[in-house]
Amino acid sequence: MIELVDAWRGVRSLGGLAITIAVILIYLLPELPSLTTASAVLFMVLFLVHEFS
Repeated sequence: MIELVDAWRGVRSLGGLAITIAVILIYLLPELPSLTTASAVLFMVLFLVHEFS
């Protein structure tokens, strides 16, 4: 009985992992270029505002 409960928990954890990977692939990867661009702009603006020190 303990083996069945542990096996079911393992299957559910793999399902959760699959859902997490799917969410990352669907929502995060298409936004990656815009996040990179925003980070580059923020980095340049930071040095423009605060100058090099």
